[in-house]
Amino acid sequence: MFTQEHLANFYGTAEYHACTPLVAGLKYTDGVKFVETNGAGWLVDKIAILCTHEDRVRKELRDGGFLVAKLTKKSDGSASFVIEDGDLKAIYKETISYTDIEVDNIKFFITDGVVMLSSEY
Repeated sequence: MFTQEHLANFYGTAEYHACTPLVAGLKYTDGVKFVETNGAGWLVDKIAILCTHEDRVRKELRDGGFLVAKLTKKSDGSASFVIEDGDLKAIYKETISYTDIEVDNIKFFITDGVVMLSSEY
């Protein structure tokens, strides 16, 4: 698992990592790789799959858009997951019934085929 302090250590990236073969063409940064390998691989997979298979999200990226993906944990262990366009308009929303992720919130930016932590932009 990881904390907000762990995430704050990532700014920029030394290497780009390929996503799962199901989402060819999408890459992610060192910070996202850290999240993936420390208990939240499901979240990284969710973002990658939505970027390549969810029509509204895929269209926004194809048109050169900038997206923000946010997970916000609630006190009952559930979470809200939202993807917003560059104008912060929600284009995808989901309630996650339970997550054991330890941070209260985490934000990713997606642009030019790269998923990154907000601190890496």
